[in-house]
Formats: sequence, C-alpha cells, structure tokens
Amino acid sequence: MYKGSSTYHINSCETIEMFYNIRTDLDKLKYAIHINKIVQDVTQENQNCYKILQLLLNTLYVISQTQKNLDFVLSVFKLRLLCILGFTPRIKKCTNCQEENNLYYFSLKDNGFKCEECSRQDKSAIQMNESTKNAIIYTVVCPPKKLYSFDIKDQSLEEFKLIVKLYFNEKLEKLYTERVPTPQTDYQDWLQAIKTLVERADAHFGEKGTVGLGLPGFVNLTTGLAEVTNIRVADNKPILADLERVLDREVRAENDANCFALSEACDEENTQYPSVLGLILGTGFGGGFVINGKIHSGQVGMAGELGHLQLNYHALKLLGWDKAPIYQCGCGNQACLDTYISGRGFEMLYRDLKGEELSAKEIIDRFYAKEESAVDFVRIFVELAAISIGNIITAFDPHMIVLGGGLSNFDYLYEALPKALPAHLMRSAKVPPIKKAKHGDSGGVRGAAALFLNCE
Repeated sequence: MYKGSSTYHINSCETIEMFYNIRTDLDKLKYAIHINKIVQDVTQENQNCYKILQLLLNTLYVISQTQKNLDFVLSVFKLRLLCILGFTPRIKKCTNCQEENNLYYFSLKDNGFKCEECSRQDKSAIQMNESTKNAIIYTVVCPPKKLYSFDIKDQSLEEFKLIVKLYFNEKLEKLYTERVPTPQTDYQDWLQAIKTLVERADAHFGEKGTVGLGLPGFVNLTTGLAEVTNIRVADNKPILADLERVLDREVRAENDANCFALSEACDEENTQYPSVLGLILGTGFGGGFVINGKIHSGQVGMAGELGHLQLNYHALKLLGWDKAPIYQCGCGNQACLDTYISGRGFEMLYRDLKGEELSAKEIIDRFYAKEESAVDFVRIFVELAAISIGNIITAFDPHMIVLGGGLSNFDYLYEALPKALPAHLMRSAKVPPIKKAKHGDSGGVRGAAALFLNCE
C-alpha cells in the first residue's frame, strides 16, 4: 500500500485464507456466494464496514471449516447483519405492553417479541417455542466470535428460519435487481433500455408493475422537459411522456435526493414524523423534503436543490471574511453550499484552511486521534454546517432530519450538530432528531419505488 495525493492505493496483496472447502463443495459455494451478494448490496463506498466484514469472515470460516446446517448458518448471519444495520429486534419486553414474561410471539410489524394477549391484534405476529426464542436472543446479544457456537434442531430450526427470513425480507431483501449501462449517444436507445428493464421485471413477477424514476435533476412540471445534465442523452427531453408511451402506463419521476428523503420517511421507524428533511453530504450537497409521506417538489419540480443556497454573513465571518476560500459551483454561481458542506467541500476546506491535502477519511482519522489541526478544522466545519443547516431548518421546520452520503458516516456529526445548531435558530425553534440514513445507496431506488405509495 502506498499513499497518493489524497488516497491510499494497494499495489500488492497476499492471500491468507483460500476457503478451499467452500470452493470444492457446490452447496457451500452456493451459500457463500449468496452471503457475499447480501454484503455487497448493503455496503457502500467509503462506509465503515468493519463489523459487517468481521461477520462475513466469521461466517465464511464456519461454512468452510464445520458441518453446521447451512440454512442455520444463513439465518444466523441474516439476523446478526440486521442488528449491525440498525434493525435489532426488541427482545426484553413486549413491543406493545412492555410485559417481560411469556414472550412467545415475534412481531414483524413492531420489530420484536410480543406477549400472547398483544399478539392477538397483530396479524404479523408469529408464534415460537422456547428454543426458537432463545436462538433469537443469543444471536442478537452474543459476542461476535461465539455467534455460531450453538445449535438448534428440527421444529425449532424451521421456526427460526421462517422468522428470520420474513424479518429480513421485510427490512432488507431486494426482490429483483438488474444493472445495465446507460446509453450515452442516442435518446431512443435510452428509452429502449428502460423499456427492456421494465419488461423483464414484469415477466419476473408475472404482472404489470408501476414505474418510478430517480433522476440526477428533475422534470420541469411546467414544460414536461427533463433537466438532467448528468444524462446528456435525456436532457431537455419529454421523458415522462415518451416513457408512458413506450411502457403503456403512468411513469413518475423525482430528483434522486427527493427519492432518498422519501425512502427514509417511508421507513417504519420514521413514519411517526409528519415531515422529514433528507440531506445528502456526498460528492455534493443536496436534499429533499417530505410532508405527510409526499415529496414537496415545488412549482416547477426543483425544490430540494439546497446545494445551491449560498454562504451567508455568519459563514463568511467564520471562514475569515476576505480570506475565505470562494469556490466555483457547477451551476455557474460561487460560494454554493454544494462546494462547502459536502464530502468534497470537507476536503477542499481542509486543504485551504490547514494547508494540507488529505482525504475525508484521513482527516476524520486524525480527528479521532486528537491531532490539533484536524480537531480545530472539524470544529470549524461543524459550525459551518450548523449555520447552513440552521437556515434550512428555519425555512422548513422539519420534524426529523436524516443524513446520507459518504460524510454521513462521520458519527461525530450526530453528537456535535445538535449542540451547535441552537445558536443559529430562532428562540422558539427545536432541533429535530438527526439520524443516519438506514438504506445507503439503495435509498434512491427505494424512494423511486415509493412514488406510487402513500407513506403516511
């Protein structure tokens, strides 16, 4: 490994474990491939995945070196993965009445154990015996290295498999996915590519489905023309009218940041909030606003382009007035938030304020190591983010904020932002809960699918 200008590059590696027993056993290989695909689906670039990778390696070792039932191994893996991803089932008390005894039902709807009386009103509740209950508890609470140190047999195994399968499918599993290259030169080819994908999905499920699009831009509600500069072939084209013609059904489209916000707002845990503000701190900065389960698109469809709000008086003062770095934005303006409180802005600001070019990960690592320069920079960045997000809170007054994008994995933000925000809000304002996005890179796709749903 060697250090480049802002990233580390691997130029050689050594294989430690070949998992030979998996490679030579078709059944084990099938399960190992399936598990690896699940990990691929739930992880994203620049995400801290240590716990997931630890679970993956432990699971592969068990598959390779033991004769444990492969369905048992898969079920334990899925349940533990759900816990890592924030879907830990509630196992100490009834999810409804808080009773601590006689918890022999698992509620898919309420994410955990229920007593018999409360289960009668819950169609999603599945009855389980003592052994199954104990298997779930152990999988949730045991140390990582002892995860597979128990066995479960016969009827209890079938119950355990069923509950985990249904719970996992409820929370994570994609029913169908397919990727194709985006046509770059011909608009008709682009339309045909979408038509082909939709027809394949229809055939897979045996029915005519709904179609939602998440776009790096928006469809102008007045003209019907797409403003998607990142998809040149479809830019300034009547994509909804043309797609509805070739697909013979209604098609809905939204900005991908709006879709991200809708995805998180529709999550069962977040439906309690009447309004949800989604902010993406990735390559750029953007957002979406969902009110009562519906995206607020605005008059022409451009609502949520928050990255093109500009630095205000307090931000410029913080950055040193005439010494403040002023960045050119891709929209043609200067000093847009897109180039300051994004992951890219995080790196550029460190370079210009501290005189050293580092990646976001390197800056964060130095911050946690308590290096003075990084600690001071994070203080400045948090204050800048609080000033900027404070203005957005004043405008929208959301009940909840969810953060996505690579920089949302900087966990210190969830501690620091709520403390910094009050100074930049009106006296009567409340700092809303600020959460990390649950669904990572899948958020845009989930939100596009939810364009036809009522998430109230």
